[in-house]
Amino acid sequence: MDPDVPLKHARDHVRMGLKVAAQQHMEENFKENAEPKKADVSNSTLSTVPFDSLDVLKETKRAIKEVFGYTLMSKAQAECIPVALQGHDCFVKARTGNGKTLGFLIPAFERLTVGQVSVVVIVHTHSLEDQTLEQATKLLKFRSDIRVGTTKQSASRLCGCEVIIATPGTLKKYLNDTAFALRFSSAQVVVLDEADQLLSSFSGDIKTILSACPNRSQTLLFSATLQETTQKMLSSILQPDYKLVDTVPDGEGASNVQVKQQVLLVPPEMLFQSLFDVIMKAKSCKSSKVMVFLPTVRLVQTLFELFKTLGLEDVYEMHSKVSDGHRRVVVEAFSSLGRGQVMMASDMSARGVDYPDVTHVLQIGPVNQTEGKLSDYHHRIGRTGRGGKPGTAITILGTDEIKYLAAIEKEIGMELERISNNPVGAYKSTLKVLGWNNKALFTAMDKRFLVPGLGLVMRPEYSDKELKKMNIPRSALE
Repeated sequence: MDPDVPLKHARDHVRMGLKVAAQQHMEENFKENAEPKKADVSNSTLSTVPFDSLDVLKETKRAIKEVFGYTLMSKAQAECIPVALQGHDCFVKARTGNGKTLGFLIPAFERLTVGQVSVVVIVHTHSLEDQTLEQATKLLKFRSDIRVGTTKQSASRLCGCEVIIATPGTLKKYLNDTAFALRFSSAQVVVLDEADQLLSSFSGDIKTILSACPNRSQTLLFSATLQETTQKMLSSILQPDYKLVDTVPDGEGASNVQVKQQVLLVPPEMLFQSLFDVIMKAKSCKSSKVMVFLPTVRLVQTLFELFKTLGLEDVYEMHSKVSDGHRRVVVEAFSSLGRGQVMMASDMSARGVDYPDVTHVLQIGPVNQTEGKLSDYHHRIGRTGRGGKPGTAITILGTDEIKYLAAIEKEIGMELERISNNPVGAYKSTLKVLGWNNKALFTAMDKRFLVPGLGLVMRPEYSDKELKKMNIPRSALE
């Protein structure tokens, strides 16, 4: 059959073969990555240091053992908690999912004084505020004399709390209340969780808050990343003898090493079709839980509405425009032990919040490259691979966005694994039906299928190894 004449039947047959090959590839990929695996011991986040070795209150040790059920500290906790317990101001750089919340709560709670505001923890979202409150409440299980509040309460109610967990905007507003400001001035420890984000987006509010507690004895900053702009601000926030505690091993990036980082390059017009296909394959694995990061709130809303219109269940949306009530419902539902769930999210869910057992993180389009924002890549994929568990992060980019891939790889210090379907393999299986030889195959690919049919600019190059595996001579390409 001459490939230069119209071959509608043959074209449909080849397309079907390509579709089947693509489906098999994606199913195998997600089956491999979604099945529970035992984490490699070398990648374990746990240290050999027991919590019992810490010089902290017996009530704290009891809560760690009986409420949290922990015996050993994570490697990050083993490095930062002893330093913080010595009373030093600290900037702690720790990967996501390595127990940083307890890393600052344990030393901070050693400085609690009944009857006065003692510890202030500042976070950047209400979701993280809720999560930190939950952790603090557990840690204080056997300290009935200590009260914890958040900025969801009124300023007058917070005046009676020893621990305040707050978002910066609301806390700054409360400082206009004279009675609250007077009580707040007694704070001894101030913690900035996700310090990079707070100091880049709320620097004015943070300066106002810190100036309102001038007698504090310790300031603790925690973040998975440390941008140059943040580093320049440290001298104005921390004491001159502050400690920089970098818990990330030398030669490794800010992302957890047990997360498989991949990229899928597709023609621009196929971006959302590819995203849809990847989501559906992931959702079909009952052991999977998927987070999808999209560049704008409107895009999150649009894709969520599309999925709901299609009648799909266990799909959620999370962004800045949802109400507090809706957000709490979504957090509770997505944090449950169910599987096959999908959350469409903006970057408000990329930092700090711990959703258990997320197996896949998908993100579409380039990462914002304004100063400090490329680190969002680390925070997004940090929603999976938490606590030493394996995970998969897939970035979907258009072929015209290849320069952004280079920027990401420069940021993380490694190449992302390229994943794609091998169209030649699918075509190869159709040769007998079509009556083509190898040369006719590549001629048809160039003239009909890969370029006009699939929207590619040109036929992809194949290595000698790939061609040998498919039993296709190099001369077939000439």
